[in-house]
Amino acid sequence: MLTNLIRKSLLILCLLLLLPGLAFSDIHSEDSAKKPNATSIKGRNLGLKDGYVAGEAIDTATGQPLAGAIVRNFKAAGSFVASPVETTTDQHGRYGFPVPEGLAAVEVTKEGYISAYREFRVQAGTVVKPLDAWLSPVATATPFNPLVGANLSLQDNKIELEIPPSAFSGEFSVSLTRLSYQALPMPLPLGWAPLSAMHLGPEGETPSIPLKLTFRSVSTKELIGVRWNVSRHEWIRIEKGFLADENSHTAKVSKMGTYALVRPDTKPAKPPIPEVGEALSGVAGQPIPEGATVEVLSSPEALFMQSGAHSVLRIGLKDTEAFPSGTHIEVEAREYYHRRDGSLVSPEPLIKDLILFQEKTGLLGRLRVSPSEIFEPVLLENGVISIDVYPPDTEEAAAIIGAAGGKITAAEGIVMKIPSGAVTRFTPVSIRPLHEPESPLQEDSKFTLVGAVKIDLGGAVLNTSALLMVELKEAIPKDSQLLAVRPVRVQDVTRYELVGIGAVKGRTLTISGSEAKPPLPGIRTEGRYYFVRLKEAIGYLTGSVRSESEKLGRVLVGTDQQVLSLFRCKSA
Repeated sequence: MLTNLIRKSLLILCLLLLLPGLAFSDIHSEDSAKKPNATSIKGRNLGLKDGYVAGEAIDTATGQPLAGAIVRNFKAAGSFVASPVETTTDQHGRYGFPVPEGLAAVEVTKEGYISAYREFRVQAGTVVKPLDAWLSPVATATPFNPLVGANLSLQDNKIELEIPPSAFSGEFSVSLTRLSYQALPMPLPLGWAPLSAMHLGPEGETPSIPLKLTFRSVSTKELIGVRWNVSRHEWIRIEKGFLADENSHTAKVSKMGTYALVRPDTKPAKPPIPEVGEALSGVAGQPIPEGATVEVLSSPEALFMQSGAHSVLRIGLKDTEAFPSGTHIEVEAREYYHRRDGSLVSPEPLIKDLILFQEKTGLLGRLRVSPSEIFEPVLLENGVISIDVYPPDTEEAAAIIGAAGGKITAAEGIVMKIPSGAVTRFTPVSIRPLHEPESPLQEDSKFTLVGAVKIDLGGAVLNTSALLMVELKEAIPKDSQLLAVRPVRVQDVTRYELVGIGAVKGRTLTISGSEAKPPLPGIRTEGRYYFVRLKEAIGYLTGSVRSESEKLGRVLVGTDQQVLSLFRCKSA
């Protein structure tokens, strides 16, 4: 496995410093032979005959989750669906729903954005995670004059679109949007790398006269032009236009949509070269072996804390000849902001899929990273964005849990038992260990951080607490006090809520919730959970807060003797 090696050598691949005022503003694929569109996480089939798709949408302009996108499951069990299942991404950009076993596909759309498509294979009792859908905002449209035509350009005229007069009739506007390699509507088959990509809008319009698309300052050797065919859901090779010189490539545009200039790999295998009108096909994927390393560079490393500030990460996988273009990894970004008043803000970490492509300097991918929250510079003491890189889902375990409950076993001896009645409908549940050496919990001298996990419940809340068992790295005395806490936002500050009390036997830590004394919420919601060992014995203070005769919920209560800044949130 690659996981341990990457974590040891690249635990903090780069620290993007946020100074006061100056601040950093599948590998198992669904079809390892050719389509890098999804990762399957096998779980126990606990009664659901279908599988479950759980994906995310991301705004390419910000690198942040895209809420409000519409997701349509237009293909299921290998056939197009007459009445597609439709849902909307939540505030975290997530979507999910049951899908029949077999080949399936979804379309992700939002007004003002270029659509994305993902195809994947579903197995019963399996949670399938398509590659993240990156949606790019459509560029401002340019009015078209049918008497004189129009010329549009991108990248200092390196990409030019020539629209002849009378190509469109009547009032008409044309947009030319540059697409990042992550934001192609569908990932290219394994073994193909894009050199340039753009979207011509409006999608699907057919000009009466072919348009001329020119790519300049590119070597034409073995390059071909392709168009994303929305109806066939394939990348189709297009006819090559007039060759101006050896450093230019032109193509005829007979239909508006997404076009790309692509190049085949030569190693480890060369994909078949299609004829004009044929679809691209790919090569077999290669697992990342133990011993592979990753290099991460950021530009710039420090930014002003202001809206729109971002850094571009350049992430390269060494031993590049062993892996085809289209190999993907996961990138996790964690943020910690220490403000001048002593408070901490730690937003929920973001995990994103990143597709790598062969370039002259290696197998590379580029990712835009920006602060998910903006503060007034005078309020910020310091902050950091930490970047970790992993193979996809190598430590994550998932299952579809129904009303009968179930058990999930993850890496590093983690077991999560969900009791009967905790959920009333089939719910995707996943869990993975966390490793955060720079977590603020590491800095407190009153306790020791002994473990952490991340739990995803697909947005659900359990009716009763799950039981969590974690295998510790070393034995802890039986009389040790161990607590389970989770970060919550209270009055715009990150605090740690006490959710459970731990009992240890040997190296096995068991977290109880509602059965604890005093009663605690336990493991009922998704998010990060941390397990801490207290260095000195403590007691617990409980009580209630009233306003006149009514009990109040969500009240922050504290003392100057608290060992932890714990927030106990309980309704009346």
